[in-house]
Amino acid sequence: MSKAEKLSLKFLLVASLICLLQGIANSNESGTMIRSGFSATVSIEGDKIIAANCYGKVIIKGIAGKADAEIIQTAIDSMGLAGEIKICKGKYILEKSIWIDTNLKLTGEGRGTIFVPPPNDYAFKVEKKEKNLFPRPYHTKEGHPLYAVIIRDITIDGEKGLLPNSGKGIFLRGFWSSSFENLWIQNTGNALAIERVHESDFSNIYLINNGDEKKKEPGLFITGVDNLHFSGLYVIYQNYIGLEMLRGKLVFITQSMFHGWLPRHNKSSKYPIIQIKDLNDDQKNEGRYKSDIVIENCRIPVGGKGTSVINIINSPVTLRQCVATSGFGNNVISATKNSRVNISDNSFYSLQPLPAGTYVLYAEESEVFFKNENRNLLKVFRSHPKILR
Repeated sequence: MSKAEKLSLKFLLVASLICLLQGIANSNESGTMIRSGFSATVSIEGDKIIAANCYGKVIIKGIAGKADAEIIQTAIDSMGLAGEIKICKGKYILEKSIWIDTNLKLTGEGRGTIFVPPPNDYAFKVEKKEKNLFPRPYHTKEGHPLYAVIIRDITIDGEKGLLPNSGKGIFLRGFWSSSFENLWIQNTGNALAIERVHESDFSNIYLINNGDEKKKEPGLFITGVDNLHFSGLYVIYQNYIGLEMLRGKLVFITQSMFHGWLPRHNKSSKYPIIQIKDLNDDQKNEGRYKSDIVIENCRIPVGGKGTSVINIINSPVTLRQCVATSGFGNNVISATKNSRVNISDNSFYSLQPLPAGTYVLYAEESEVFFKNENRNLLKVFRSHPKILR
């Protein structure tokens, strides 16, 4: 090959490479480039926080730690009625709550995606606003409620500077058929508030060092709900009531754990780990016939001094195949004011030798089904209940 031919070949190769690069650039601009697996992504790069669309085009960017909520909210709003947003690993300091009001899937990178909530407010709020949505089939009567929301693989941590606990976790209200998975919420006041939510599931939810005694905020608050399923719910070291439920019906909690403070932490809760109140008083007057909350295959240890670990007031509750102890409390279970408790196939233990003044059950003016229990170093106390075996 002559020298001229070699130069000509080199020129053709360079020209072909330039055309290829231009084609890639043009395809990116025209939207025909292979897209990423997400409708939008948010990431922190140095001192910048950047939101990009599925083709990598920047939607908005700002200063990390100062504009985090604004950037994330803009990325969410850019997706229209539905889509998936990926929040890459990093620490996001929220100056205000992030609103989700469409059929959105929000995915993080687990413990690597950390949201610091705004002071005295929630990191995320999920609730329908006045806008068009993909309608849930056969729910015109309910006004086409929000549904198909998915939040997974994120961490919310309220530890901020010298504040060991600040802000709140996630607020959920007025929607159906949604899913929440792999959430770590810690060092906040109220970690999770669930109001008027229907037919949804929660799995692998870890609530650690939450609740606010002064503000009477439980770690997990549930009211006016139905058909909720919890699996792998861990409510640990709560600073007020761990789980508080008011009204509502058909809540199922399985393969979970509720755990109070240990003496070595120099903290002692004087509140129940679980309190269930007024489920009989539902708005449709169905009462306890359809209002059951079922807790099964769970571990419920270490109540605080002077408390009942599970406090049931005017409500029906089933406790089945659990391992529970009163810890340092007076009772494992207290049932009062027209409650109905179905307690079967559990194992109850005491951390203190007898006589410790500790009872498996204190029941007053309530109906009790009690059978097949292992009561090691614990007693059963009954005050005017109807006992059915």
